[in-house]
Amino acid sequence: NWANFDRWYQSERIIRENPILVYPRPGFPIDEETLPETVRLVHSPMFEISSTFIREALEAGKDIRYFLHPKVWEAIKELS
Repeated sequence: NWANFDRWYQSERIIRENPILVYPRPGFPIDEETLPETVRLVHSPMFEISSTFIREALEAGKDIRYFLHPKVWEAIKELS
């Protein structure tokens, strides 16, 4: 959501006081040269998966554990 980060509440303070990692998404290019000093672009493979996909799959009762970090999967199971 880096393209809209400047609209976040106190975005400048967040950037100034915290290290931020930006994970790229397909279709949303990020110019690494323009990032503030505390913001780094994560160089990692991009996956075509969204939070909407995860929510809908969970609601449908699908097994999505292989799309998530094991600790995230455990946390979701605890909440269910």
